[in-house]
Parts: sequence; structure tokens; C-alpha cells
Amino acid sequence: MEKSQRKDYLDTISGIFILFMVILHWKGHLSWLNPLYQFLECFLYFFMAWFFFKSGFVFNNTRNFSETMRGSIRRLLVPYFIYSLLGYAIWGIRLLLENNLHINYLYIWVAEIFWNGAIWTNGPLWYLIGLFIIRLLYSLIGNNQRYVLLCTDAMGAIAIAMHNYRVDIPIMCYNIPLGAFSFGLGLLLSKYDSLLKNRTIIYLCSTIFIFAMMVCPSTVSVYQNKLSQGYYSVWLFSSFSGIVLFLNLFKKLPTCVPLCWVGRHTMPILVFHMPIMHVYCIINDFFLR
Repeated sequence: MEKSQRKDYLDTISGIFILFMVILHWKGHLSWLNPLYQFLECFLYFFMAWFFFKSGFVFNNTRNFSETMRGSIRRLLVPYFIYSLLGYAIWGIRLLLENNLHINYLYIWVAEIFWNGAIWTNGPLWYLIGLFIIRLLYSLIGNNQRYVLLCTDAMGAIAIAMHNYRVDIPIMCYNIPLGAFSFGLGLLLSKYDSLLKNRTIIYLCSTIFIFAMMVCPSTVSVYQNKLSQGYYSVWLFSSFSGIVLFLNLFKKLPTCVPLCWVGRHTMPILVFHMPIMHVYCIINDFFLR
């Protein structure tokens, strides 16, 4: 919790998106998930933008920097390294079973983390290190709304520039600006909650979201800050529009208890779902064939 007690509708939305993330990451190994993924992708394509947005929406930027630093280390950095070690161990087991365990295994994880933000056997951990840096950035800015707006605008401009002009640098340099832009939007709108309820804004967001979904489907890999299909600008506007619609819709709907429960446990799902998949693959590849 950051600002107040947990809100069920936020957890419900997070529950939907974290399950979609699991489907996305598992579909390559469980082919029966592909049709479900293709259906859900049509209207859940902004799932990573949501997680950064929600983190900003509940972020308490009135706390001092040292307090935010301590909390972020405990909640983000410590799990990042613990579950990186888990992924590292699973990687080692696979290499051992492949008779491919060499001395470079002892240090290659450094390059993996530096270039990719996480070890490949637990790739979603990039989100934790990215969010850690973003929280510290906005904590440094503090509660000055003008500076928050300027920082958010700057992060958006950098994200667009990084998308258009790609160079060989660590992947975190691409996803942090885009994540910080979404985080900043969430932080700003948490201060002006009435804008989310404005009917004109809701109608406008509905139009943009439906247009993007039906006429110009656009998706972006937030991890790579790279366009997958459509147009980058359409994805930016439609993602924000989708977030506004989901916030209004699930705020009015009755709470779905199972989804709300899942949404309150996004951290264990985030850090465990890929190691579970890799363990499944090891068992399937080496013991069941």
C-alpha cells in the first residue's frame, strides 16, 4: 500500500493483466494457449503500460527520498536478486542436463543482467529493476506537480526518440523512459481523479480505444520499447484510453473476488511463473520424452 487502503477495482484490473502476462509467456510452450492469447490481445495489449501506470497511481511522492529508497530496496531490489538467483539455478540445471555447463556460466549472468535487464530464465524481473529506478526518479522530484509534469513529458519524448533511433545499448535504456512516462501519467491522474470521471474524456477515450482495436490494431513491446504492429502513436493514445476505460468500468462493476485476489498477489506470480515454466520444460525435455 502506498497512499491508502487497497482498492479492489485496481487489484481486479491487475489480476486480469497478470494472468494475461502469464498466458503471453507460456503460449510458446503450451500451444493450446495461443487462441486464447490472440483473442485477449485485442483488448489487453496495454498490460505493461497498466502496471507502470498503476504503480504511479498509488505512489506516495510526499515521502522523503531515503524512505522511498528503503521501501523500494525491500520490495523491489531484494526480490529482484533473490529470484534472479532462482532463474540462474534453473539455467545451470538445464546446462548440466545438456552437458553444456562451462566455466563461463559463472560470469555470463552479469552480461545477461547488464544487457537484458534480467536472466532469461526469469525475464519478467526486468520490471522490478525498472520500477525501482523510476520510483527513485519521481521521489527525487517530490510533490511539485509542475516538475512531475515536466518529467513525464520528458520521459515520453525520450521514449519516442529511443523508439525511432535505436542503438546498441542495454535494453533498460529503452524501457525505463516508456515505463516512467506511464508511471508519471498515473501519478498525475491520481492527483486529478475527477478527470477520470469526466464524461467527455470517457467518450473520447472510448472512441480512440474502439478505433484502435477495430481499425488500426497497434501493439508495442514495452520491454524493448519496440513497435510490434500498427503505429507507435496509436498505441500510446489507445493504451491511455484503455486504462481510463478499465478504471471507470471496474470501479462500477461488482468486485470479482478471484481476480481481485490474483491482483493482490501479482508479485509472487510475476517472479515465479517463468521459473515454473522452465522447470516444466526441463522435465518435459529430459525426463518425459
